[in-house]
Amino acid sequence: MVSSTKSLLVTYATSHGSTAEVAQHIADKLSKYRVDVDSAPIMQVRNLAKYDVVVFGSPVHNGLMLPALTHFLTTHGTTLARKHVFLFLTCILVLEQDGAASAIERYIPNRIHEHLGIPPENIRAFAGKLNWDTITIDERWQLTNRYDGKKLPDQNGSSDYRDWDQIGGWANTIAEQLNLR
Repeated sequence: MVSSTKSLLVTYATSHGSTAEVAQHIADKLSKYRVDVDSAPIMQVRNLAKYDVVVFGSPVHNGLMLPALTHFLTTHGTTLARKHVFLFLTCILVLEQDGAASAIERYIPNRIHEHLGIPPENIRAFAGKLNWDTITIDERWQLTNRYDGKKLPDQNGSSDYRDWDQIGGWANTIAEQLNLR
């Protein structure tokens, strides 16, 4: 329970901007609770000393969180283990039945959440946005040939699968857990 939260950081790895938009939505919701909330790309985060709470996320590409997030965890893992932390993933697998639970189980490397002491209720997986017109040929090939779900979404144009109410609801759950008013 954190009632005297001074400062929160919402940080993210992103390739095409979808996860950045999810992180910003979370930050915007949390800022309504009259606390200091910073939002920044994960590669710009140098020091976590001023933050009591860290919310961080990454999309899943090719069955992995982005290398920037892995670097962040390697660099700041000891510090994160002493803070109140929340983790989110964006992943197309979430669209399938039990997809959120499957994404969390499959794509969090080396059970890092256990090493950092992140309880299961502090972890979420959200559907992302998929724009077939802007992903590279390599990304398209990897997604179509290595997708480990049952049915890949439509491969035409852009589809935004993000559930903003669900994402905002999780931000509100974070605020409740931290006793923010």
